[in-house]
Amino acid sequence: MLKSVRIRGLRSLADTGAIPLTNLNLLVGRNSSGKSTFARVFALLRQSMEANTKGPILWYGPLVDFGSFDEAVTRDLPDREIEFIFNISYPLTARRATNFGRRWISSFDDLGSESVGDTNAKLSILLGATANSKETYLKTFTLDIYDVKTTIELNPTGEVTSIKVGDYEVAADDSFRILSQSGTFLPRIRYYQRRVSKVEGKELTRWLETRNSYARRDLDRQISQHVHGNTTRNSRLRIARNLPLTDIGTFTQRLVSVPAAPQSWRSSLKNATPRSSRAIKLQHRVFATRIDGIINELDSFLSSYFKSVRYIEPLRAVAERYYRKQELAVDEIDSKGSNVAMYLNSLTKGETRSFISWMKSIFGGYVSAVSRSGHITLQYTDSQSEQSFNIADVGFGLSQVLPLAVQIWSSAYRPNVTPGVRRLLRKNDTSVLVIEQPELHLHPDFQARVANMISSAIQVAKERDNPLSIVIETHSPWLINRIGELISSQKLNEKDVCLHLFEGNSQNSLSSVRKVMFDNNGILKDWPFGFFDPI
Repeated sequence: MLKSVRIRGLRSLADTGAIPLTNLNLLVGRNSSGKSTFARVFALLRQSMEANTKGPILWYGPLVDFGSFDEAVTRDLPDREIEFIFNISYPLTARRATNFGRRWISSFDDLGSESVGDTNAKLSILLGATANSKETYLKTFTLDIYDVKTTIELNPTGEVTSIKVGDYEVAADDSFRILSQSGTFLPRIRYYQRRVSKVEGKELTRWLETRNSYARRDLDRQISQHVHGNTTRNSRLRIARNLPLTDIGTFTQRLVSVPAAPQSWRSSLKNATPRSSRAIKLQHRVFATRIDGIINELDSFLSSYFKSVRYIEPLRAVAERYYRKQELAVDEIDSKGSNVAMYLNSLTKGETRSFISWMKSIFGGYVSAVSRSGHITLQYTDSQSEQSFNIADVGFGLSQVLPLAVQIWSSAYRPNVTPGVRRLLRKNDTSVLVIEQPELHLHPDFQARVANMISSAIQVAKERDNPLSIVIETHSPWLINRIGELISSQKLNEKDVCLHLFEGNSQNSLSSVRKVMFDNNGILKDWPFGFFDPI
């Protein structure tokens, strides 16, 4: 799961600090305080990971428009850099690096009972722009895992200038180059060895892709210092493959029990401690040989997470009397909600019954898609009178709340991947729903019902083992007060809700963010007095 997000240097967000993510995240603040910017980062990263781009970020795309790097970067800071920092809990522990052909990649094999559990990883993506073309490029990628800090520095052409893993540096030279290829989001590291051959008396230089032989050789040298001089290279290689990827305390404990290690290895390391330079050097070099596999796995996680983002804009599509039927697959609501009719029409009979039942429980009525020759109509049916009306005749508010209702229901009841398949495929566990200003054009009663929808969805998602994270940018006191009432009545757990207050600075255009929590009585703690009062 993604535990927190921190943003630096994006528009008014000079530094948000680490913003924790829970089941329900409310973004509140005055206009131009940066809350919409934060909410739209999720959509920004989704469109960036789905598109085939030259750079790491697609600033202008189908979901959101940040303009360009030059328009997005904070203007009041001397360093024109944008940084995204993620704290991730991910089951990466104890994976072996396995040689498949010419690739040195991370496998999914655990080291038996030695698996420790989920790993806390902190990733930092630092972006800059080229001087002339202003194109965005990745300047620095930093990974902190098991208290081992890895820093990868790149130049605008994508060449890696430095890889530092703890106290160890993988260095390029005249015969060894390190390049990065664009992954889904994080860089994919590639290593090239210089080969010189003679063709018809002339020297021909070629760069051939190879494994991270530089770090592998150095790990072998470190292992050689702790085994008998007659130990074969294959024996040392078996030791290298069985050294665990874990924290220094656990790593030190396991050194003497490494499978296939000779007695000389055990004798040499039996008194090693977490502070021993020999244990630290071995650990850092193990990380160095496997860092490309770790990055690939984390890149897959981030890609899966942000591709699961569903985004609803503040200005949603107006209901139409008729919708022309299209033979298109509909697997999600678009950001304006303009394809709601097609989406409802695509549901199975069981899903339709589920949606109708859920909507009745909250609104006292339901919307259904009625298919006729060549077109679809959306009909609202009142549960008491059982009378049906075309949604275009019911009122503007229902057409605005419908995309929210459908998307919230879908996120809880109809996940993209079932839990069993998700675990098998190692997919991201969380569905992410981002909604901007759900209260627009809604009466306070409907605004409160939006809170009821959210509460119901969170509970259902928990029961169905479909983890759900909802991010809502809002100005509505009725929605926030209703959330408090739901906590007070124990329909929501106060630990599932976090309110993030975005506050502008009167001296400049920069904003700060602070966390405000509900207590178990549904009362906001440290809430600014008169926040919703007009000035």
